[in-house]
Amino acid sequence: MLQQLVSLLAAALLAQAYSSEYKVGKINKLLASSPAAPIELDTKSFNLFTEAPRNYSMFVVLTAQGAEFGCGPCKAFAEEITLLTTELNKRGPKNQVYFGALDFANGRDIFHKYKLTSVPFVYHFPPTEGPNKRVIKDEYEVYDLNRQGTKAEDFAFWVEKHAGVKISVRRPLDYKLYGSYAATGFFVLATLFMLQSQIIAFLSEKRLWQMMSLSFIVIFCSGYMWNQIRGAPFMGNNGGQPQFFAGGFQNQFVVESQIVGLLYGLISVFFVVLYTQVPRIQHPMAQKTATFVLTALFLVSYSVLMKVFKFKNGQYPFGLLF
Repeated sequence: MLQQLVSLLAAALLAQAYSSEYKVGKINKLLASSPAAPIELDTKSFNLFTEAPRNYSMFVVLTAQGAEFGCGPCKAFAEEITLLTTELNKRGPKNQVYFGALDFANGRDIFHKYKLTSVPFVYHFPPTEGPNKRVIKDEYEVYDLNRQGTKAEDFAFWVEKHAGVKISVRRPLDYKLYGSYAATGFFVLATLFMLQSQIIAFLSEKRLWQMMSLSFIVIFCSGYMWNQIRGAPFMGNNGGQPQFFAGGFQNQFVVESQIVGLLYGLISVFFVVLYTQVPRIQHPMAQKTATFVLTALFLVSYSVLMKVFKFKNGQYPFGLLF
C-alpha cells in the first residue's frame, strides 16, 4: 500500500513538473539572460517545450549556422527573427508566444526525426490547452519560407494569423546607408546641372528608349518582381549540390530568374539584329552567313528556354531542338 502511494505521488509530481506552467517558467528563465533573442534550444529542451500540454505558442527555427555549413540564408533569417523577438520582448511574457532556435549542432536527432534536408525551417506548435487552445490536423504547422518570404514582415504576418499576436517590425536606421544616399543624390544633382544640355540630347535618342523598353520587358518577364515580393532564396541545395531551378510554378530561385532573363535577352538580341542589321549587309555571302548564324543561335536559345519551361511544368509536351 505504501509503495503504491509513493508511486502515485511520484507520478503526480512528474505530471506537475511538466505542466504548461512549469515549461513557461523554464522558458522565462532562459529568456532572462537574453530576452531580445530567440531561445537557444537543444534536443532535450526542444522536446520539453514542444510536447503537450502547452498553453503557449512555440515557434522554432531549425537552422545550421556553423561555419562548416556555409548557410547564408540561415544567418540572414536569424537576423530577421531577432527583429521580431526584440519587439515581442517589449510587451512582456503575457503574450504566451515564444521563439526558439535549434541549430543542427545541438539537435541532430531532431533533424533526423523530422527528416529535414534543407534549412532554415520553421515549425509552429500551437497551444493545446488554455484560452488560446487550437486544434489542428497535425502536431505542428510549417512556415514555407520559399512561398511566404524570408523577411521579418512576412513572418510577422504569418505569426499574427496563427498565434493571434500582432508584431510591428521596426528596423533600426542605417545612418551609413542614408548618408551614402544623400552623398550620391548630391553628386547626381550636381552632374545633371553641369551636363544638362548633353543629357537632354541623349534622352531624346529614340534607340535609347527602345533598348530601355526591351530591357524592362525582359527583366519583368524573367520573374524579378516575384523574387522581390516573395523574398526568394538565391539558390537551392539538393544533397549538397547547387540547385538552379525550383520545380513547379509556385517556387523560384533568384539565379533561376537571372538565367531565364539572360535567355530572353539573347533571344531578343538575335531577333532584333536579324531583323534590323542583317538586311543592311551589302555582300550577299556575308548576309547569308549572318542569317544562318543568327537563326541558329535564336533556335538554340529558344530551345533552352522551352527546356526550362518543361522542367517547371513536367506535363508540357512540346520541345524544339531538344
